[in-house]
Amino acid sequence: MQAPVIIGIAGGTGSGKTTVARAIYDRVGRDRIEWISHDSYYRNFDGLSHDERTKINFDHPDSLETELLVRHLDVLSKGSSVDVPMYDFAAHARRNETQRVEPRRVIIVEGILVRSRAAEAHRHQTLRRHPRGHPLPPPAGA
Repeated sequence: MQAPVIIGIAGGTGSGKTTVARAIYDRVGRDRIEWISHDSYYRNFDGLSHDERTKINFDHPDSLETELLVRHLDVLSKGSSVDVPMYDFAAHARRNETQRVEPRRVIIVEGILVRSRAAEAHRHQTLRRHPRGHPLPPPAGA
């Protein structure tokens, strides 16, 4: 399988990330594209009480297990499936269930911190490469 094209969609809360991701997903077709939300990768804080979990700053990059997302993208890029965590926003904890994600030619990664400095530090080369293997230039201001 050729390395997938990975599209990162970032922006603030309410900026339309999910709307754009859904439009691309629906237009391209579910059989040709996968969609991963960075929100699925919030760290598992189940060792903390519910009250302690409600005080966590979920807008901080450290609240996300970006390194797992990067590993998952690497596995998908190599043609294998992954089990993406499912997050329960009411309980502020990961669920026991996961969502099976299959390798596809195009993968959308969407979330408010998908282009944060912490995410960039953990980013795999796959996110920085043209589909033909040519390195892409760094984003403006990086």
